[in-house]
Amino acid sequence: MESRLISKLEKLNKQSVDRAFTVEALDWSKPIDKKLKWTPDEMVTISYLPSYDLLTEAQKLRFNQLIGLSICEQFIWFENVLLNPALRSCKRIYKLNPQMTEAIDHFMEEEDKHGEIFLRMLMKAEPENYSKENPLRIFKLSPVQNFIMKVVTTFPNIFLWWIWIALFFEERTLDISKKYNKALKAGDVDWNFWQCHYYHMLDEVRHQQIDECFLASFYDKANPILRKINASVFVKFISSYFGPKRLAGRILELMQEEFSDLSQETVNQLKSEFESLRTNVEFQRSAFSRQGLGRTYELLAKYNEMDGFWDLLLEESKEDHLGKNRYVRGTHSTILN
Repeated sequence: MESRLISKLEKLNKQSVDRAFTVEALDWSKPIDKKLKWTPDEMVTISYLPSYDLLTEAQKLRFNQLIGLSICEQFIWFENVLLNPALRSCKRIYKLNPQMTEAIDHFMEEEDKHGEIFLRMLMKAEPENYSKENPLRIFKLSPVQNFIMKVVTTFPNIFLWWIWIALFFEERTLDISKKYNKALKAGDVDWNFWQCHYYHMLDEVRHQQIDECFLASFYDKANPILRKINASVFVKFISSYFGPKRLAGRILELMQEEFSDLSQETVNQLKSEFESLRTNVEFQRSAFSRQGLGRTYELLAKYNEMDGFWDLLLEESKEDHLGKNRYVRGTHSTILN
């Protein structure tokens, strides 16, 4: 097991060097088209709500654009506030072999680069709203939540659920890039946003594999009781994405500042329907399909402490992903190898 892990890390470390690129590899010269969408329609959460058509076409476009900005913000938070601090602590806490140390160093350097890419995208799109000092406008945590994240990233050997969050969202990154590819081909999304997610995906294919090494090296060796506690925390954390209301609610509030014709009645009606997304099959097919998260589902199915996760899904079950689904395995072996 250890020799296989070292061999895999050596391969991934070589790829990090051979496939490295800088922020300047992106073309930052093209203007952003503010008449276009900034995210694929299928990723707009409120488009699945019964009252979505209460919004005007201009309001729908602006909501789409704000979702596009919020995705960039979330990646900045995820990579620079959660992952990199946790990995720095891992280097301090664990006795790591040279290959793992090198992999973490590459990983953190690449995540810093991604954060810079997304921040430059935000500042290019809306320089009046974003700066290096203020990179988050939509996706904001409370002081209590920020304190909790500080504790989590200081003790990643105790709060091991960060590894599952990394697996979940880094595979989802690949799916997001595919959705942007499809929308770009249809001429339905701004090229600049597509470019950011494309370059992000180039590293995340490799990061997803490194996350599996974290799982084997850190999570698998942890106390079973600690793993069970962390599984419960992971399920609770990820559950909020199945009925997303905080982010969508924040966007609607920002839109009220921009649109005098967006009534409080319409906003309240939409907010009252957020919870219905938990039982919306079309929303889940778009956001949480096996095509987008098949490898993560296959891994989750192997851990009995994660059984509570499957209660969140409408069309997927643990049994579907116990190494029996050739389509899922085939899809990801093509991407990851």
